Amino acid sequence: MRNNSYASLTAVFLVACASVAGWSGYQYLNGVNEDSFFASETAELRSGALQALYISGRAATDSTYTAELSALASQVNRSIDLLRSGDRRRGMPGLPESAANALTSFQDTWNGIAPNIDKIAGGKNSTEVFTKNVQETVRSASTTLAFAQDAQRVLAEHKGLTPTAQNQLQAAFDDLNEAVGLINREGSVTTDNLHSAEVAISSYLGAMTAVGNTLPRDNTILEPLLKSYRAAQDTQRALGRAIKVSSNAVENQPHAAAIWQMRDRLLATTNALSTSVASLPEARPVSPLIVAVSGLLTLLLTLVSFLVMLRTAAARAKAVEVEASMIQQSQRIRSTDLRLMLDELGAVRNGNLASPMTEDRESTKEIARELNSTFKNIKSIIAEAHNTLNGLSSASEQTLMTAKNVDRNRTEQFEALSDIRSLFVKLQNFIETIQIQMGNTLDVSVEVAQLVRSGSDSVGAVHEGINLLNQHNTGIQHQSKSLIEAFQHMSRIAEVVDTVAAKVQLVAFNVYLVAEQTEDATVSRRINKSAEAMETLAKESTEAVAEINQLLKTVTDASRDTQFVVDNSQREIESLITRSSEAQKSLADIIEMTETLKGGVAEVSDQTQALKDQSGEVAETMNSIHHYATENSAASEQTAAAISNVANQAQELQRVISHFIVND
Repeated sequence: MRNNSYASLTAVFLVACASVAGWSGYQYLNGVNEDSFFASETAELRSGALQALYISGRAATDSTYTAELSALASQVNRSIDLLRSGDRRRGMPGLPESAANALTSFQDTWNGIAPNIDKIAGGKNSTEVFTKNVQETVRSASTTLAFAQDAQRVLAEHKGLTPTAQNQLQAAFDDLNEAVGLINREGSVTTDNLHSAEVAISSYLGAMTAVGNTLPRDNTILEPLLKSYRAAQDTQRALGRAIKVSSNAVENQPHAAAIWQMRDRLLATTNALSTSVASLPEARPVSPLIVAVSGLLTLLLTLVSFLVMLRTAAARAKAVEVEASMIQQSQRIRSTDLRLMLDELGAVRNGNLASPMTEDRESTKEIARELNSTFKNIKSIIAEAHNTLNGLSSASEQTLMTAKNVDRNRTEQFEALSDIRSLFVKLQNFIETIQIQMGNTLDVSVEVAQLVRSGSDSVGAVHEGINLLNQHNTGIQHQSKSLIEAFQHMSRIAEVVDTVAAKVQLVAFNVYLVAEQTEDATVSRRINKSAEAMETLAKESTEAVAEINQLLKTVTDASRDTQFVVDNSQREIESLITRSSEAQKSLADIIEMTETLKGGVAEVSDQTQALKDQSGEVAETMNSIHHYATENSAASEQTAAAISNVANQAQELQRVISHFIVND
């Protein structure tokens, strides 16, 4: 009972600690998931907002960026909604109040930017026409520049140009390079750039016109210059078309400028929001330390529970061994007593009623006492039968002598007949006594059979108890095997924890590298602290895994020892089952012998009834003899015949009972 109370108390503490560990772990994992969700959405929000800020300037004049600008605006709005209301599909709540204020500030700033973005995206059609014209102008300018470079290379190889013409051509080429540079400038192309490029192209065309009249009429020189001149004219016309349709694109410039003016405020609010989200893990009520402590307590209580279980199992195994030994000893004694009784009953079956059943054995005392009482009654019946038969034999001889002398002494004959009649009356009384005794013997046999059946039922109950004990022992075996498998599973979990610790060590090393590459000192210090925490966690996890493996080895060895003891007990129980089955078989043999005895008693009773019937017939015959004797002395012959018949019947009865030995 004390072990059970310890086990119950330990189980209560284990359930409580496991509940606390599970709740804290669940809360911590939920917090980590929420923090990860908030951090990822905040990063997407910051990235989308900053990209929209930088792309808005290009989208104002280039329609290819309007789709991306609209997608970024939608991404920012979606992130704001998710951070504000949470993600119901993933079970994520909205930002807590500590970070919601920063989100509100960002949303206010974004609300000042979003209308300008919508206006830029709304002017997509006009911007597309402007973009196509600008792209056509850029291609034309590139072609013009290529032709001009070819012409410049040809002129450089020609020796007939004057220095003045060379200077004018060089100035024209410089104007063309300037114009192409304005058109191909990195970033958005503005109308100012287009006007400047148009002026530069016009200067190039004017210079080429002025110089062309002074050049020699050489096709090798004029042909490249003409190609360049015509390409420049195409570029000038493309610039004119672009400037003509640039009015709507120019309207987007104020919106882009307004968006750019919100840059500092947007950066400040996004940084504030990122800082608020990054500080959320520190405000969580459940920290990793609480989770680790609760988990460690759960592991310790698990080990304590296992030790208590080992102690309880050992005590129960010892009790089972003691009980099995007692049952085995009892069954051995009972089997020996039953075997000796069977030997004694074998002698009775052979007709020896002189040797009594032994009554000093505890397990068969009642059965032996009842059998001795029954056999004593049977011996008395057989002794009376012997005496009666002896008397009947003497009377028969006397009757025969009387019958021979009946003629000489009729009076003696009548007296002899009277004696014979009285003897037959006694014989009938004796037969009735035998029938009564045989009925009593039959009742005793039935009682003996019932007692033997009761003993057989008791042995069967013991057999069932042994089978139940076998089932309990088998259950202990299965539980012990399940416990060993659970420890093996815990060993695999420890290996996983060891692997995680190694990976955490690697992550800590990578975090150190990231901290070294980070220019911000504050961020670097935070990263270093995180790396130190990871390294400490990895080291403690490795040490804990080593201790757990050692404990698991000790516990597994103890479980295997318990399994060995339970297996030995199982073999002893199987031996008990075999002996119990033998005892049941022996009792069944006793029941069969009792049934045989009942059959013999019934047979004797039937023969006694037949003798009684025949004695009645003899009595009737004697009456006839007496009647005939009074009428004729010749009836003495019939009397002699009747007496001879009685003598034969007496001999038959003597033969029946001579099988039994009644004297010691």
